[in-house]
Amino acid sequence: MKEFEIYLPSRQNDGTLVALADIESIKIRLIEAFGGYTSLQQRSKGAWKMAGITFHDDVTIMRVLDDGSANFDMKRFKKRLERQLKQDTVLIVEREVSMAS
Repeated sequence: MKEFEIYLPSRQNDGTLVALADIESIKIRLIEAFGGYTSLQQRSKGAWKMAGITFHDDVTIMRVLDDGSANFDMKRFKKRLERQLKQDTVLIVEREVSMAS
């Protein structure tokens, strides 16, 4: 089974707040594909350096589990998120997991 963590920024690259409608559409897509998601609501902050400037943003981490039945193209979804949220890149972490019995 795979676990994906999707780091959603609160702001577009130009500093504009990401629209709540965009976040809601992402949640709907995750429910349709994976049957649900977990949104980690603690205040998460990110920082990264580009062209000598350090940028900071608040992020929401969305977590989904894929048992292989979703037949979901995560690379394509990542590209869609980058366009929709006006980002150079959106971080998606993928890892193999197993459920405790």
